[in-house]
Amino acid sequence: MFNKKIAMVGMSMMMAVSSIAPATVFAAGETTTEATSKETSNKQNGKPTEEEKQQMKAKMEAAVSKWDKLSAEKKAEVYKLLEEEKAVKIKVLDKMVSLGVMDEADAKEVKTRMEERFAKMKESGKFPLGRPCPKHDKKDSNKEKNDD
Repeated sequence: MFNKKIAMVGMSMMMAVSSIAPATVFAAGETTTEATSKETSNKQNGKPTEEEKQQMKAKMEAAVSKWDKLSAEKKAEVYKLLEEEKAVKIKVLDKMVSLGVMDEADAKEVKTRMEERFAKMKESGKFPLGRPCPKHDKKDSNKEKNDD
């Protein structure tokens, strides 16, 4: 029984170590080489390649274009759903506070930022499913300060 467990642990360790080795690439007319390109390492790290980034950018541009063509009523439907989502997130924050997982002041700050971002998004009418990024918010506020 003990020997079987040791054998199983040994086999799993060998499998884990073998999966760490660099990928082998067979190039036409060449011998076997080790792949060390950025694309291969990005795929191993779960990061998108440049080609995947370009494809995603094209998809986002198409979605934004379609969003811009929607009627005000259709956009209002989406905003209503997003407002419901925001309300659920606020309930989660409140629950975290009541369970003692999160500080009330921190939760209040997060709620305030959520409210501000939602109001800004709705006011601008821009495509709502872009990733909200605090860095971009800071850049936008710095631009507004510089414009004044």
